[in-house]
Amino acid sequence: VILVAVYLSTRPTGIRGLDDVARFHGVRRKFYFEGWYYKCVTADGNTVALIPGMYHSPKEDFAFVQVYLAKQRKYIFHRVPYSEFKASTTCLDVEVGGSHFTSTSASIRVNDEEGTVEGDITLVPPFAPWPVTKTKYGAMGWTGRVPFLECYHGVLSFSHGLRGSLRVSLPATAGAPANAFVVNFDGGKGYLEKDWGTGFPKGYFWIQSNHFVSEQQDTIESTIAALAAEKAPMRASPSAPPVAS
Repeated sequence: VILVAVYLSTRPTGIRGLDDVARFHGVRRKFYFEGWYYKCVTADGNTVALIPGMYHSPKEDFAFVQVYLAKQRKYIFHRVPYSEFKASTTCLDVEVGGSHFTSTSASIRVNDEEGTVEGDITLVPPFAPWPVTKTKYGAMGWTGRVPFLECYHGVLSFSHGLRGSLRVSLPATAGAPANAFVVNFDGGKGYLEKDWGTGFPKGYFWIQSNHFVSEQQDTIESTIAALAAEKAPMRASPSAPPVAS
């Protein structure tokens, strides 16, 4: 009886959500957010992070695209009205302003006073999501079954290839001149995860890597292959109409 009660109480945010972490859940509580984290690393080790998402509270609703350029140590928070956010409730298909993100691509069009970032990146399979079943609890372990947690988390792909480029233009600042450059992701490597809930933790410790020295590579790749075999690769569904929340 206790197990059944826990299962039923966690369906809106826990079990049902972790079974399909990629899609937009659209749970509208007093405070709520969802965000998708695309880590993109070039072949020579230059990291760019792209984070589309949304936030809801009694005072305001808005959507955003965050861009972090590790080499330049530059962070851009591009905020747009919530009316410019559209997302599918059946698969990873998110539009924020002029940017579009799916499980196999990231097309970004950000024009902000902090900088301009435009371009298209293809996520190249095979993908390796963290399996979630009735007996496998995914990235959060058994805590993903606990109701009313502040934040839920899932790994959509441990590792995949990349192809494409971003054109970046940064304005002059007190400490640096204006800068324009292209980031080429051909032959690069990516990572993709998802977070959602009522609030992001104020403090946390997080380490992630899918780059290893050669003697570790065979072991890691065999593990990823085993995970991928347990769960079919994610597929984009362009035909599924985005659903505005």
